[in-house]
Amino acid sequence: MTGSKLPVFLRYIPHLICIIFISTITAAEAQSYTGVLKLDPISSKIKTGNTITFSGQLATTSGHTVPDATIYIKDDVNFGRDTVIGTITTDENGRFAGTWTAQPRNSGAWDFYAVYEGSKNISKARSTAYSVKVSSYDSSSSYNSPSPSSSSSTKYSTQITLYRIPFSVYAGESITFTGKLTSGGQPLANAFVKVLEDDPFSPDQRLGSGRTNHNGEFSIPWKTSAGLVETDFDIYAVFDGDSAYKRDRSSNQVMSVLKHGGSITLDSFPKSAKIGEVITFSGTLTLDGFSPEGNVVYIKDEDTFTGDDLLATGYVDSSGRFSTNWFANYADNDSIVDVYAVYEGNDILYRLTTCDSGPTKSFGGRCSNTIPLKISGSIPATPPKYIPTGSEYMELFYSLDFSKAPHVAIVPNPDSYNEVKGHIHSVKSGIAIWESYLEKNYGGYWDVTFEVIEPGDRFNSKPDIIVNLDTHDDHAGCTDYYGVALISSNPKKPIQTTVCSTSNDQRRADVDVARTAGHEFIHAVGLGHTFNKKSDYMCSVEDGRPTCDGLNSKAKVPSSLNLEAVVKIYGSDGYVNPNNRVQYEEKFASGNPNYDNPNPAPTTKSTSYCNQVYDNYDWAINKVLESGWYSYWKICSNGISYSFSTNDEMYGFMIHVLPPETDVENFVNYGDGLYYTCEEYGKIWQSKSNTCNIAPGSHIVIQNIEENTIRIDGWIGNR
Repeated sequence: MTGSKLPVFLRYIPHLICIIFISTITAAEAQSYTGVLKLDPISSKIKTGNTITFSGQLATTSGHTVPDATIYIKDDVNFGRDTVIGTITTDENGRFAGTWTAQPRNSGAWDFYAVYEGSKNISKARSTAYSVKVSSYDSSSSYNSPSPSSSSSTKYSTQITLYRIPFSVYAGESITFTGKLTSGGQPLANAFVKVLEDDPFSPDQRLGSGRTNHNGEFSIPWKTSAGLVETDFDIYAVFDGDSAYKRDRSSNQVMSVLKHGGSITLDSFPKSAKIGEVITFSGTLTLDGFSPEGNVVYIKDEDTFTGDDLLATGYVDSSGRFSTNWFANYADNDSIVDVYAVYEGNDILYRLTTCDSGPTKSFGGRCSNTIPLKISGSIPATPPKYIPTGSEYMELFYSLDFSKAPHVAIVPNPDSYNEVKGHIHSVKSGIAIWESYLEKNYGGYWDVTFEVIEPGDRFNSKPDIIVNLDTHDDHAGCTDYYGVALISSNPKKPIQTTVCSTSNDQRRADVDVARTAGHEFIHAVGLGHTFNKKSDYMCSVEDGRPTCDGLNSKAKVPSSLNLEAVVKIYGSDGYVNPNNRVQYEEKFASGNPNYDNPNPAPTTKSTSYCNQVYDNYDWAINKVLESGWYSYWKICSNGISYSFSTNDEMYGFMIHVLPPETDVENFVNYGDGLYYTCEEYGKIWQSKSNTCNIAPGSHIVIQNIEENTIRIDGWIGNR
């Protein structure tokens, strides 16, 4: 083949071979293989007009040879399209050979290489490149191996091979990529090699890297991880070159990275409910090859165009069962809650829902098989201002059995995680305030442990209380309430609570979320609302009626009444057993010896509400009063002795003795009613003791009028 034009085909040259048994690949075989293309060495210097022979063999990494394959001989052109020198077809043993009459290149040396473009079952393969300088002098005496040209800028060509990788693996497994890097058929040692995933729409992801050993071999481990969308990974190895060697890249190999599956079911539940009813959602989660224990199941309301609402969170036990409750409420404008259960999955397990027929991508599926739940009724409207009469008191529900500090799981809605995660710390601080105030006033160990269940997490241990941190649509729950705790006469842990991160589509202030979280937490451990105490931390609305006045200016921390009520339930040593037992909805009033009922039936030997005159009594007083707070006692006799003191030399308090029938709250807050004392009216610092005559039914009141918290100790008794 002579002449000035490059030939299209190369002539086949017969050659001698020794006979050995080598299997060959036929097109009918369905299995795919990695091609390895070898180009025999070419002299680096040759005279114009001499014949260059291109020969070699196409095989696979598994040892098969490839017959009837088209091999292209090309010149590697920097910054341009490579030039095709000609084509050759392999024989029955995968061998090929062809000749070309040498002629000078327009500039520099020829960089010859062979390439096989691949087929359905054989991957693309490229050979080592050889640099050949064609000139007018005789090069027959030169060594027949690849070497750089006389130009100082020419680099050695390289060939990198990635050995066959698995067709599929499961996410989380470890595999090792192996291969070899050579130059001119010789191993290239200590070269830096990378293994990457070919991504056409973003920068290729590096899976691992390493250096070759003295044989040019590399071994690069990778702990597999699944892609967000794709399952099939196009993987290749690359040597980026250095000052002496050119870059080379292997062909792609496809490997599927799969996750483990499972199933989730949701038991039947009522198809309709009224506002305020408690609905139980239960079901079963199975995970292929993994224990379900400790995993998280979310019960959600599906919303097509917004993040789904989180109704409740379930803890999965060792048998795969979960059960959780929800306080029925409107979630959509059509009064239909589209219920489904979902296991969100993780890096190695698929996402599973009861509204899809199989596993979904991590970002969700169609969710077309939800279960409709019709909500009816209405939330009681708040009637005109009405404040119950009688002394201030609290409701008590129960004491939970704790063998260790209560464990609280904070569960942000995974569908609105980025919106609510900023309030995780607020939830913690709102709950921790009880520990701070209880230990400060009573000692003991009131600690609470936390864990945050982020999307894809599982429970470290079974929680006692779950705080669902959520944000709703503008027509849903968080416009009607800021938090909910599910309370019953037969409580079962974990107890569900919900804290709203938004209200009317607006982010709530951190301090308000903290106050809600603390309020709902203490409900979950058994404390009810406060009644008749203005702006108390535990005031709220029950059955459409406010339990106290001043709901719009509620205190940000628990009152002494709240703290005393907790101690009534759990004792003064903390939440851990043994604890006191209380009747469901039992009443507790601060400062009365008969505090189980602030309004007892008349008896002849009561020391609480003036049913006797001369019985002896002696009340020990220990109070921490926040700014503006007060405490009072109703006196049954016609005379009184008292002594109050504080160690604070900077801040004082006031003592009032009020006549019978005086409204204590109105007097303290508004100055209403008459008052009298055993001494001149005024502020008291450090201590005050006195004895005076009073009418039975009078009240003695201590009031903090400072801007700082003060502690008051003392006693009240008969004169």
